[in-house]
Amino acid sequence: MFTQRLVHAIPVSIQPQKRLKFVRTSLLAGVSLQSAGGPLGRQVAERTKALPVQPGFVPTHLIVIEKNKYIDGLDSRMTAEGKSWDKGEYSFIDLDGISRQVLVAITLRGHCSWQLGGHHTFDFSDKDFPYSSAGYSHRDSESVSGLLSHSAPNDWYRDVKASELRMACKQLDCYYRSGTWWVDRLSVALGYLWSGLTTTHSELSFVSFCMALEAVASTSSNEITHILAERCALLAEASPERRLSMYYEVKDLYGLRSKIVHGRSAPRKGPITQESLAITAKQSRVPTRALFRLLAVTVAVINGVLGRPDLLTLLHVRRSEDKASEALNEYFQRLFLCGKA
Repeated sequence: MFTQRLVHAIPVSIQPQKRLKFVRTSLLAGVSLQSAGGPLGRQVAERTKALPVQPGFVPTHLIVIEKNKYIDGLDSRMTAEGKSWDKGEYSFIDLDGISRQVLVAITLRGHCSWQLGGHHTFDFSDKDFPYSSAGYSHRDSESVSGLLSHSAPNDWYRDVKASELRMACKQLDCYYRSGTWWVDRLSVALGYLWSGLTTTHSELSFVSFCMALEAVASTSSNEITHILAERCALLAEASPERRLSMYYEVKDLYGLRSKIVHGRSAPRKGPITQESLAITAKQSRVPTRALFRLLAVTVAVINGVLGRPDLLTLLHVRRSEDKASEALNEYFQRLFLCGKA
């Protein structure tokens, strides 16, 4: 009996690669992350020789998706959630969504920077004559995620354990899965986080991270900075002292956001450096340290949401925007006054 076995291999450069404390790990049924130094990595490298070279891209890992196993695993997860779908309709799977799922999980768990390479498909149905094809996307400019790797402070990165990465991918699955996926406030925040990491413009990155915070923590147009800073502190930190520090951190960063979006970011006298704020017709620059600070806050807040099953359940309830905001207001009020929702 003929059985098609399609394996998609997506090269990715993850830095610093030593922070990933595994050589290969399964993240979901049919999805794994492995070192680019194995047999499949060598096959990808061989196919890549005939393709244009992406400047500065050296793959360290492969996101590997085995089509049939992924669809069967997704079918099992959907059934366990009481949802029905026809897996026979899926002649292809959402490689972009799965890649985002893995890379966002790596960002949340390890602050790691990354770059995506081409997309390679291997058909191992015929063991003697495996078929392969390759797709390639050329990028002239480096994304913010890649740029940050050149300026990261010494204490920026975290070790990434296989079990923690697997758990993050499981939590994120409903937002990135093929076919029917979930949309709520956290979904919007994850979208803005991705936009901020993949844009080549630092000012758009800064604003995207701010919008990610607003997506999960803002419910009103009144006193937005104060309320947002308060809620971010509640979600991201546990001790009163660290919450107070986070509160002032968010307020300070939002002062910079106001300058960016309201046209008050023209440089004053003096040279423009890495720590200058300069949005002009000729060039755009946001202070590197401020961008790192805001990304750290955004990652901490999203991790805080993922670490609160009660809040995730609240976000997953379908309701009107007014009722959703009312429920979130009550949640944060209880968290602020009682220490728990």
